[in-house]
Amino acid sequence: MEIDLSGASTLKAPYLSAESVYGEMSGASNADVTICSQLNVDLSGASTLTYGTYSDECHPNINCPASGGSTVRPRF
Repeated sequence: MEIDLSGASTLKAPYLSAESVYGEMSGASNADVTICSQLNVDLSGASTLTYGTYSDECHPNINCPASGGSTVRPRF
């Protein structure tokens, strides 16, 4: 699944499972995604990316460069 969020965008997709998520987030964007294998999103500004997995057997590769106060955090 590809995401491209900017400004004050919000993506709430915790129940939409994707094998991989990639793209860009900027500004004050917020996203919540569920993945299994790959998370590759560039974050800038004050963006927040929250992620979870859809199975205990998933061990995703997380590659999310973040700048300008952006954060990437797992969902518990």
